[in-house]
Amino acid sequence: MLDPAIVIRAFAILLALSGCQGVVGDPVGGGDTEPEPLVCDEPPRPFPVRRLTAEQLRLHAFEVLGVDRAVPVEDEQLGTFPSNGSVAVDTNMASALSTWASTVATDAAPALVEGACSDEVDACLDHLVGDVGQLLYRRPMEDADAARLEALFATIEGTHDRTVAVQSVLEAMLQSPHFLYQVEHEGGPDRWSQLARVTFALWNGGPDAALMARVDELAEPEGAEWLIEDMLDDPRFERGLGAFAAPWLKLEQMDDTNRRTDLHGELDAETLTALRSQAREVLLGAIRGGSTYGELLTTTEVPASEPLRELYGADLVEDRGDTWRIDGSRRKGLLGLPGVLAANSGPESSSPTHRGVMVLSNLLCSPPPAPPANVTTELPEIEGATTRERLESHRDDPTCASCHESIDGIGFAFENFDWFGRYRATENGRPIDASGRLIADGAALEVADSVALADALAESGQARECFAEMWLTYAAGRSPTAEDACLMVELAGELDTPGGLRTMLVRLFSSDEFLRGELSAMEEVSP
Repeated sequence: MLDPAIVIRAFAILLALSGCQGVVGDPVGGGDTEPEPLVCDEPPRPFPVRRLTAEQLRLHAFEVLGVDRAVPVEDEQLGTFPSNGSVAVDTNMASALSTWASTVATDAAPALVEGACSDEVDACLDHLVGDVGQLLYRRPMEDADAARLEALFATIEGTHDRTVAVQSVLEAMLQSPHFLYQVEHEGGPDRWSQLARVTFALWNGGPDAALMARVDELAEPEGAEWLIEDMLDDPRFERGLGAFAAPWLKLEQMDDTNRRTDLHGELDAETLTALRSQAREVLLGAIRGGSTYGELLTTTEVPASEPLRELYGADLVEDRGDTWRIDGSRRKGLLGLPGVLAANSGPESSSPTHRGVMVLSNLLCSPPPAPPANVTTELPEIEGATTRERLESHRDDPTCASCHESIDGIGFAFENFDWFGRYRATENGRPIDASGRLIADGAALEVADSVALADALAESGQARECFAEMWLTYAAGRSPTAEDACLMVELAGELDTPGGLRTMLVRLFSSDEFLRGELSAMEEVSP
């Protein structure tokens, strides 16, 4: 039986997941729709069939074949995350994937011919179809699939040399739905599908032979938990975590050389890399160290990063070798990192709006609507004014005010940081006003600055539930629904238990909702 406190919080998240939200900035919400009674024994929700992302395809092919080639296709988006939930592949995409597969196969074939395929045909096919094929398909090769590939090999070798035959088989496998998609079947995912789900979610790549040998551990909850614990400690988890953190914190915005000429014009490549990586390292350390969600948002200890020493400036109060202690009265936690602040700024502008939108959308799961088409987003030029003063003048327009109240209320709290994430007390010779207003958990709270905002978010149940929602959206390729309310609240509760962030991830990826969610009949893919 659920704890009463869990049930109360579940009703709140159920209301949000049902789409019953008010105008952005309304602390009590709107609408009169009542949520359906909470039921916590519903079957797992369906998963969409997904084509692997371009990065997942690249990494998986590289780890199996040793050939590293970028995949020239664009990913679809599910909210903030790349997720290819559309099964359809148009002519241009099919051509691009075919060309990529041919290039990878051509580069990989010679090494195979010099190795396992250098002698007997049977030994070559055993390795090519049995070993390589199993890794590319992420499951043992079906007899019918193996027979087709062996027939292709025999046909090509009858008229060409062995290198071309090996290349042709590789090219066929790299264009198979077994490789391109997370292929699952009617009746629910088998353990191979479950293993692929977990591996792409945690490592952003496919399972290797050692992990595939442990597939039966997913049959029991305790075995699944141990397997996931080991995957969290594997070096590949750092790569997988980066695939989550970059879109979650919008770190990718630093890569836009056209929009961020200030970053790419004034910071060298080493500093830009350090800005991107420190946020991932903080999140990685918090997960592996078993920190709570609140500790993630309020820590005053960060990984040492020499290229960022100048950006931290006087905020760095103690150099501990591998880590730095920073001044918690000026900045703290994940949102106080220079990389997060720089990524969510404009060119040579701190942009309270960008920073506020990121927090609302990705830390509170309350994204504001897009601005009306006829409204200018350019701030008025006011000589000597601060960014806040210019933005407050912009908000005099009633069509802007309703959304900007909640957006800028959060964004203003970061005004002590410029577009590089450096602390500042003044702008244009005028003192900074970093006071703001957080609307979360059905209430409005005045905050003095980003430190107070971090403390408030660290206590927010809505922020915890949003963190769980972000992970499910990223890993499952679908947004949470009302049927996920109980899981979301349970995961949010795990964030405050011993093990904190790590415990939450283990619970999510070993849950029936994640491992055993079926595909809807309309979304099945036939290889």
